[in-house]
Amino acid sequence: MSTKQLPPHYVHWTPRSSHHADCAVVAISLATGFTYEEALSACLTVGPEVLHEGLTDRQTKKALKLLGFTVRMRTKRLNLEKSTGLLRVVDPKGTAHLTYLWGGRIIEPMKSDTTALWLNVADYIKDGKWTVEGLITLEEGE
Repeated sequence: MSTKQLPPHYVHWTPRSSHHADCAVVAISLATGFTYEEALSACLTVGPEVLHEGLTDRQTKKALKLLGFTVRMRTKRLNLEKSTGLLRVVDPKGTAHLTYLWGGRIIEPMKSDTTALWLNVADYIKDGKWTVEGLITLEEGE
């Protein structure tokens, strides 16, 4: 089976809802090129409460598989400065968040009216006092 390694050549910005816990939906949309609505449909299939509770790593991987991707969760020996994928981080209060790591840069959909591009993943982690839990990498299937 031949696969095509991501990232895409460009990222189409996907706005985030200011009233929902939809960071996984937006991160999936950014990483895959699917629209917000297409990503939301896959997410709702595996996690009906996605807009209120977000998604677990398992649900995120299932949603990506529904969209036709092969996924892998990495938790050790991460080279974040060069990696691409869905980055799972946790804030000091223990709240998990999913964002898009694109070749060492963070595309952060914090709120619907805020777009942030972090050119250095280490600065993003330090500024948010995040703890990195893992990276979901994906490859496009045939």
